[in-house]
Amino acid sequence: MKKKQWISVLLLVLLGAVLLCAGSVVLNGLERPLSLQKQEEETAFSFDFSAYDASPSGMANAAAAKEQEEQQTEEEASQQEVQEQPVEDTPEVIAWRNGRAAGVLLVSLGVVAVLAAGLLLLVFYFVNLRETRRAAGERLREREEKRIPKLSDNARVLKMYLMAPNRWWLRVIIVAIVALILAWSASSIQYNGLASKGSEVASGVVWGISHPDTNLLFNSTSDGVLYQLLETMAIALLGTLFGGILAIPFSFLASDTVVPKWLAFLTRAFILMIRTIPSLVWALVWIRVVGPGPFCGVLTQSICSIGMISKMYITAIDDLDRSILESLDACGCNAFQKIRYGVMPQLSANCISTMIYRFDINVKDATTLGIVGAGGIGAALVQCISSRRWSMVGAYLTGMIVLMLIIEFFSTRIRKKLARG
Repeated sequence: MKKKQWISVLLLVLLGAVLLCAGSVVLNGLERPLSLQKQEEETAFSFDFSAYDASPSGMANAAAAKEQEEQQTEEEASQQEVQEQPVEDTPEVIAWRNGRAAGVLLVSLGVVAVLAAGLLLLVFYFVNLRETRRAAGERLREREEKRIPKLSDNARVLKMYLMAPNRWWLRVIIVAIVALILAWSASSIQYNGLASKGSEVASGVVWGISHPDTNLLFNSTSDGVLYQLLETMAIALLGTLFGGILAIPFSFLASDTVVPKWLAFLTRAFILMIRTIPSLVWALVWIRVVGPGPFCGVLTQSICSIGMISKMYITAIDDLDRSILESLDACGCNAFQKIRYGVMPQLSANCISTMIYRFDINVKDATTLGIVGAGGIGAALVQCISSRRWSMVGAYLTGMIVLMLIIEFFSTRIRKKLARG
């Protein structure tokens, strides 16, 4: 340990010793007031075992004497109730109590100082141990570099791996903590077996997918699968488009590189509030406002898309190349021109990729929102499952699977082209 560290530890120990001595001197030097001593003597319990007689006549005499003492005590108590008045604490008692409190405080501070010195000693020990190991590693690295001046990349990587500190205890602690968290989480899970009709529903869904209702699947009316899928995709498309457009100003207002930090903090808090509320809750709120239907689904998808897309936009804005903005600023461009020629060209590919990814999510969410009446194929699917029309369930599920495969194929290709430029 260094000299300054030793001095600080010794000063803490010395301070603790001084406080302990001072507290003990204060406590030992206090004399209990006479009034408290008399009060303790009066309230003390005493029993004369020599006057106790275990014979029958002695027991009878003791009982008679006890009754006489009780009567005398009651008479004295009745007289004292009239004569006695509440006695206040004298200055001597108050001074004694204050001195005792000061002595206890000094002793407590001394114990805290000694404990702090011990803790500081441990901290200094581990810090110096880490610095010593680091210095030893650097010296070993310099010695190896002088001995073997040129190494291949693989040999250099292997050497650095071998020289890395072996912190197996840290890995053991992390694994133990994760195991405890998993065990605690699993303690709240109770498996009560399958439901009474669970196997029937599962077998019915499998049978329905393998035997879909082709008349419903290729029906082009408003009750057919094609119309329901197009409505679901339209809700997801409009929700993604409106959410992506509205997320642009929110993302710029939430980036501390563009606006002041207090404004960015408030905007981030608002976006976090939007992302916290689930989509089903938003759907139930908008159903009460505008009524059930596809318009409610579009509003719900737009609000939910703002939260996620804004988060992705903020990350992209923070990772911008600042040199381009500095060059435009040196050319005398205003804020709008810097956004138009310096920010948007860098964000366009990322924004489009994020909106495509969100559209993929919104198509699946639109199916779920249809259950609560927000439009889409979800309501018809739930009705068919409730009435156990498995062939119609298979038709709806087949149409959804085909639609998701098509969307996934085209969205993946578009995102790859955007990523490659």
